[in-house]
Amino acid sequence: MPFNQERFINHKSELYRGVDHRPMMGGFTRHQPDSHIYVNRRNTMKSSLDSSNSSLQPKSPAELLKKLTYATPETAPFVPGRRAFFKYRELGLTDATEGQVRAQVTMATGVMQQTGWHYHICDVHFIYTLRGWIDLQFEDGRTIRVGAGESLFIPPGLKHNETAISEDLELFEMSVPAKMETVPCNPPEGIGKFA
Repeated sequence: MPFNQERFINHKSELYRGVDHRPMMGGFTRHQPDSHIYVNRRNTMKSSLDSSNSSLQPKSPAELLKKLTYATPETAPFVPGRRAFFKYRELGLTDATEGQVRAQVTMATGVMQQTGWHYHICDVHFIYTLRGWIDLQFEDGRTIRVGAGESLFIPPGLKHNETAISEDLELFEMSVPAKMETVPCNPPEGIGKFA
């Protein structure tokens, strides 16, 4: 093996688990897939997802062109989503980034049902309202209406409840990673279930 070549650690090894101990927003620890952990010649762990060795940095123009993603209303498919009263248009980033980023347009389809209190397990959850508005209540009791031209970043683990939307709501939504987990939870102390 050449001197500078890294060797892959067996993905079943209990000694080298895929944990990145750098703190993230919300106090979570990032767990990386075992298949992305390597040990270099000095026996120090390194993640293939680090920016210095990222799978998002292809090495040739041909690889870059494979990741080029262009979406139009005609080519971006509707996909199943978290809520029945929304429809979701996938913009292609999930495939282009191998599941590291999701970008979609979320549109109202009818009468909203409150989501109930929940939080998300992710690194990033960002929305930008294109048309209409959405009301979200947060665990400190505050309600924020995010209208057209406004954005909102919801930190991981922050409890919230979507309480109302306009009939014409359309928003851009992005999450990192693409698969964002939604965890139902009890309402915060002093706030009603569907307040």
